[in-house]
Amino acid sequence: MSKYLYLDRNTFFHRLDPRTKLLLTLAHFIASAALVEQLWLGGFVVFETLLLTTLSRSWKNIRKIRIILISLALMTLLSWLIFGTGTTPLFWIIKKEDLCQGISSVFRSMSSIIMAIVLLSTTRNEELVQGCVKFGLPYRGAFAFSNALRMTPHLTGVAMTVVAAQKSRGLDLDNGGFWMKLKKTVPLVVPAVLLGLRSADTMTMAVEAKGFGYTKKRSNYMELHLTGLDWALIIYAVLLSVGSIVISANGWFAVYNAL
Repeated sequence: MSKYLYLDRNTFFHRLDPRTKLLLTLAHFIASAALVEQLWLGGFVVFETLLLTTLSRSWKNIRKIRIILISLALMTLLSWLIFGTGTTPLFWIIKKEDLCQGISSVFRSMSSIIMAIVLLSTTRNEELVQGCVKFGLPYRGAFAFSNALRMTPHLTGVAMTVVAAQKSRGLDLDNGGFWMKLKKTVPLVVPAVLLGLRSADTMTMAVEAKGFGYTKKRSNYMELHLTGLDWALIIYAVLLSVGSIVISANGWFAVYNAL
């Protein structure tokens, strides 16, 4: 099983300029943050996010984290139902405002997470770096961002290697209670940390050998070009961001009138 999120597919979303995909993701984050009390519009954002997931064929990565998504959604909804301060009874101990706010919060969190997964599933790290540089981010900052995205799957791979090596030496990680299993993870920590440090040191020597930071002006092998579809989606991203802020500021489609 691959530990990296990028999926090599031939979809229209893969072919988009990385700047377009970054702006679409940012627009979804803004809409999710702005539409705090807009239940149905929040549902539309989630529907549109799921549509993009289908068109980009990114469901494979969504299925990998489905347990996390379901748990997060349930915990968010239950938190609002238990600790909310709504006053309008709906049924049993559930208040109308708390239920609507809980569903709205689930929409917001799911939309942001899924859109981020779609971005990483359809965009290579080098494309993200180039897109960030084109937006004016210094290359060192873009390089640090790219390395942060690479480190998580790399450390996951290191941990998997250490676990496999220790199991081959007779370490039993499957049997026993919680505390026993926790105690058995101690032999995994030190080699995993050492391997991670070794990888970081190797990468440092590699970038220094290639003259990283020698000059501020860099040449790029990858050239980005915006197509008509890119411009159309950029306009849509701007309208989504501005529209969600305006709708939220005016209180239209508030959850208190949603049911």
